[in-house]
Amino acid sequence: MSHSAEVLELYDELGVPRDGAAAAPQGAAGPGHGPRARSFAAVRAAGPVAAGAPGAAAAPAAAAAAAPADHADLPALDQEAIEALLQVLQERPEETLERARAAFDVALTEETLRAALEQARQALAAPREAVAHVRARRALAAAAAPALPAGFTFKGMDLAAVPIDAHNHKFEEGADFLGWVVNTGRWAFGPPVGKKADFRWHDDPRLTRDFVYPLRGQGQADLDVALFADFGTGLYHSRYIARQLVTAKYPYAIHLGDVYYAGREQEFAQQFRAPLEPLLGSTRLFTMNGNHEMFSLAVPYFRYIADRRNAHPQLQEQEGSYFCLRGQSAQIIGIDTDYFGYKRFRDASLLNWLTRQLEHGRANRLTNIVLSGDEPYQYGSPGPTALLEKDLREIVVDRALVDLWFWGNTHYCALFDRTAATPFVGSCIGHGGFPYGRQKPGAASPAPVRFLETQARFPEWTRVRQDRGNNGYCVLTLEKDGALRLRYVDWMANERCNVTFVRQPAGTLSLNSVQTF
Repeated sequence: MSHSAEVLELYDELGVPRDGAAAAPQGAAGPGHGPRARSFAAVRAAGPVAAGAPGAAAAPAAAAAAAPADHADLPALDQEAIEALLQVLQERPEETLERARAAFDVALTEETLRAALEQARQALAAPREAVAHVRARRALAAAAAPALPAGFTFKGMDLAAVPIDAHNHKFEEGADFLGWVVNTGRWAFGPPVGKKADFRWHDDPRLTRDFVYPLRGQGQADLDVALFADFGTGLYHSRYIARQLVTAKYPYAIHLGDVYYAGREQEFAQQFRAPLEPLLGSTRLFTMNGNHEMFSLAVPYFRYIADRRNAHPQLQEQEGSYFCLRGQSAQIIGIDTDYFGYKRFRDASLLNWLTRQLEHGRANRLTNIVLSGDEPYQYGSPGPTALLEKDLREIVVDRALVDLWFWGNTHYCALFDRTAATPFVGSCIGHGGFPYGRQKPGAASPAPVRFLETQARFPEWTRVRQDRGNNGYCVLTLEKDGALRLRYVDWMANERCNVTFVRQPAGTLSLNSVQTF
């Protein structure tokens, strides 16, 4: 079943790439099912795949074989998919809710999900009226909200190059809920049918160096590494961050994952590749896998790694979704916590590789810095996640092999001190591009909070978008003498927090000073 022009117009209005709106050929995954959609009959028979399970093996082999090998984009919900999902929600509510929460990046109840699916069903049944309704809501919100004052400006602002649409609500958990449901709702059935992108292993003889690369220049002069996460939205604040990275020409930049909505090819092209393309001739860029990249089976993600390396072989070294950048006094280790399970790190070979790198760091008095797409704990939650408590407890807690840990996925920015239960300095930097809700101090935390970004996206005097949190990134400076500094910078190039550490001869760290602006 092909989609009508009116439905395609609605998909366009909700941000669905045209590839993501395509229907499968008859007989592939069933009439009207997207090219990689899981068989609805199989879902009803077997139930949804648990969130984070490898998953694709549970799909019908015939449908997997029919899917084009190079097409992995998560398809949009259509009416048939909504009916099937409502049925699955009725039969297996907890399993379906678990997957829907991962898909929509928001807390959900069964009642809320059912209402959202009903709204999507009504919209697809009357697409012309739905388009008019969506446009009218946006126009009303823009008309009712205060405009940016004439005197508003910041370093690097260029409205001709990057217009500021302050009242764009795309990706927001409330205002864009219909967009989230239509774009990512199929994930509630389980991973799409088909083969995940081939995983790149450190011991593959066709690849090099055990995925350990020299941290070039470290120890010869101060070295800056830009760290950013949840950047792939294409929104104006994300693009201004990209412009800062390009202007600064940092020797290294590392993205900790997530291209929205679903890591599709067109989303990568427009929201990630394009703004970062000017970076590739001057900065060594490393990009990490995230759960949203896995919505499209990580095919566009791994393709981008290969394309980047082929286009700039002398500068772009990355080969897989994990790596170690090793310097004279510190090493930066990125791990993939989504390919083999949502927010997990259980593969024995990867655990062995990580342990070897951390042990090498300790033996050689290096500061061990870990990066992950997902969180070991979260501001607002009292305890650790399964990633820390079950997967990495032995090497991180019992053996205390990690000194500094950055992560994304959860949308806020904070710096945490170490404790006996969390013997590392931690920092969430999931505020790169996602339009997250503004944070408030005083929430529960497994570790002491030393910095929390509580400001709004725009200065208070503007009265604009005071409901959204301030977006930004972090610059890690490895000083020539081995000391470390952090500098948190927002999308308007304002310094928000500066951090210094006391570094022991063995490489271990403790916080020295935290200055908030």
